[in-house]
Amino acid sequence: MAVGVVLEFDGVTVAQYDRVMEMLGAAAGGPMPAGGLFGWVIATKNGIRVAEVWESVEAFRQFSAERFGPKAGEVGITVAPRISFRDIHC
Repeated sequence: MAVGVVLEFDGVTVAQYDRVMEMLGAAAGGPMPAGGLFGWVIATKNGIRVAEVWESVEAFRQFSAERFGPKAGEVGITVAPRISFRDIHC
């Protein structure tokens, strides 16, 4: 079952997020990484909010741990996001 994932990053910019995704071959407007269905990012007063739909929680966790997390540090993202999961009816 698909799952909605919302990540709140304090002190992170949309440009930093875009750079990480570009480094992973998933630039804005392009396809999502394996297991990802679609998503968007908005600037907030404290940083950014990422809202994505993944095939499963496991697919998201694997991408986050193995790919996104390691690259995030390379662009100065040093804070862990607040993450929430939502069941999706589609």
